[in-house]
Amino acid sequence: MKIVIGPARKTDAEELAALFIKARKLMYKLSPRGFGAALNGPDVPDDEKRRIIGELKDRNQLTLVARTQAGGLAGFITGCIEKYSDDLLTAPFVSLVYIYVEVKYRRRGVARSLMQRLEAWAAENKISVMELTVWSGNEQGQALFRDSGYVPLQLRLAKKLPACRDAT
Repeated sequence: MKIVIGPARKTDAEELAALFIKARKLMYKLSPRGFGAALNGPDVPDDEKRRIIGELKDRNQLTLVARTQAGGLAGFITGCIEKYSDDLLTAPFVSLVYIYVEVKYRRRGVARSLMQRLEAWAAENKISVMELTVWSGNEQGQALFRDSGYVPLQLRLAKKLPACRDAT
């Protein structure tokens, strides 16, 4: 099985939209209990397709696809150049925004190849740091990222609070 990594094209938008919807459903499934409700919204492929086409025009963002020999998509990755520093990272740095690989192509090095190509794009743009967020329940993703040299920088915590009462 040969997979080729390359930039997404406008003609990929429909298939990318379908993959993004799958990715969103997986993120919802992996979300901590009680969180991630926005990920469980209605599937609107045309809206996703329009969003993707718009993002493909952004020079500070890159979406790469893993294309199969048959021409279909095995997965994708999206990264963007962040222009503002935060408490831990000095700008510019690249944020890995989304990564998704179809189930039948997992554990074959596709995700790692996508990440390496995104890291190369960062280097081509003279950016030396790439960061990402991974769900606490995504043990496979955490293992992949650790094995690829990523280290934890912070731990994000949340708590559901009781409904607020009207103060009047």
